[in-house]
Amino acid sequence: MRGLRIGFVGAGWSPAPGGVETVTRDLAEELQVRGHEVAALCLDRSGREEDGERRDFRRAGVHLRRIAWSFQADKALSDLARTPAQETRVLAWAADLELDLVHLHDLSGFGLGVPPRLAELGLPVVWTLHDYWALCPRGQMLHIEGTLCELADVATCGECAGRTWPQLVAPAGTEAALALRFEAARAAFEACARVYSPSRASLALLSRHGIASELCENGLTPALVLPRCSLGETLRVGVLGAVQPSKGVLELAGWIAGSQGIELHVHGPRPSYHGDSAYTSALEALARSSPQVHLHPAYAAHELPQILSTKHLIAVPSLWNEVFGLTAREARLAGLPVFAARVGGLTEGDFELIAPGDKGAWMAAFERFRSDSAWRASLTEECAAPRSMSAVADQLEADYCALVR
Repeated sequence: MRGLRIGFVGAGWSPAPGGVETVTRDLAEELQVRGHEVAALCLDRSGREEDGERRDFRRAGVHLRRIAWSFQADKALSDLARTPAQETRVLAWAADLELDLVHLHDLSGFGLGVPPRLAELGLPVVWTLHDYWALCPRGQMLHIEGTLCELADVATCGECAGRTWPQLVAPAGTEAALALRFEAARAAFEACARVYSPSRASLALLSRHGIASELCENGLTPALVLPRCSLGETLRVGVLGAVQPSKGVLELAGWIAGSQGIELHVHGPRPSYHGDSAYTSALEALARSSPQVHLHPAYAAHELPQILSTKHLIAVPSLWNEVFGLTAREARLAGLPVFAARVGGLTEGDFELIAPGDKGAWMAAFERFRSDSAWRASLTEECAAPRSMSAVADQLEADYCALVR
């Protein structure tokens, strides 16, 4: 019996940095070992090509198609949900490669119309939600004022969406556009044969919205082997990943900037957030004025061991309900202590949990780490073995085969 032709859809692909990019790359490798063919469709946001231009090539055995997309075609709030031109390109890709099944990982830039249109062709569709973009246009269910949203609906989202994209608000207002978006999301979920949640926290959040999903925790590759970084007079704290308001990096940097004996090293891209660069600009200004705050560029996956080897601990000061927190788990598996906000899927990791946004609690934890050697040693003890990517592939392969056969 031949292997399956499986298509992944996401915003990016390795070696681009990001947790989703890492998960999809590792899963693709595992599926290929089992005799399946894997293709991936992602966006090219470099701006070097006209929107809709495509480029096909192979990387590590995966047939990769990149479609140039700048989001400049968005003229109304409804365009954030449905992008007919992109939906058509997804269908063409699936037909060109004669796929047996499509596994969605990120539909931002492709649109919520993709699942129903694929299902109309008779293709089984499964979807892993790595964030909450399907429910929240901003993606993280974090209000523009910085408060967590427990439920996404027209009443909750209207003001927030209108303030985030004032240039996209139509005369009819945000409520009508959001009602259409929620209807598109409902149809998208109904078209999927399976919906997966990487954590129990995200599974519960989806359930509150009436969305049935199955737990499929992300897998981790074997632990990195790192040289130990001895603690001297300065505590070096690392933050990994893209900087955006939901991550709480600026707030943490502000606390550390006025302290003694602590350095913050932020590794990752600093993109605009839905077109607004105020947050990253404020962080960059703070780094220019504070010798305690250091900003580093985006890193490739192979650079992570070197980055981790120079840190005493990793901080994850997120303000939103993180779905999983892959890089934090990688750091902890490598033996580093991880201080994480007590939110979402982070509560399911082997981390020292701290109240989100609580300056006193975070700074007290850093000071205790510096002064309490016994506690510090306990935080570096070997953690429980995480789920392997092989186990993830076992679960998904069984579902894929059941849906296709």
